[in-house]
This record gives sequence, structure tokens and C-alpha cells, in this order.
Amino acid sequence: MTDGYSVWRMLKKMTNLGCWAHARRKFKDALDLSPKKTGQAKQALSYIQKLYAIENKAQFLSVAERGKKKVSGS
Repeated sequence: MTDGYSVWRMLKKMTNLGCWAHARRKFKDALDLSPKKTGQAKQALSYIQKLYAIENKAQFLSVAERGKKKVSGS
């Protein structure tokens, strides 16, 4: 996982992944520019916040306990 440094994309047999912090910042910037502070950027930030909450709870679980958890759509 990288911060978007393009040189990493040249490596063979590698999958480049972006980092959540950088992706989140783009949505935050878009929301800041939105006059109504609503829309897709706000929705994306809401989804990311939910993922961060799941990750925060999961850090205290064992690998076995994590495997038993189901992700709900709510």
C-alpha cells in the first residue's frame, strides 16, 4: 500500500493499493467545497467512518473472533 507514489506502479506482479487516509482527504476536500455540505462526498465519508469504527472494534478481537463476525449492511 502506498501514498500514490507512481514508481510503485512499475513493479511487476504487484498490486498497488491506495491508502484510506489519502482517499478520505479527497472526499473531505470535496465536501468542504460543497455549498450545501451534502451529496456523494458526505455519503463516502459516512461509509469510511463506519469502516473505521469496525476496524477499531476488530483490533481487540482475536483472529478467530474476527472470522466469526459478519458484516451487516447497516
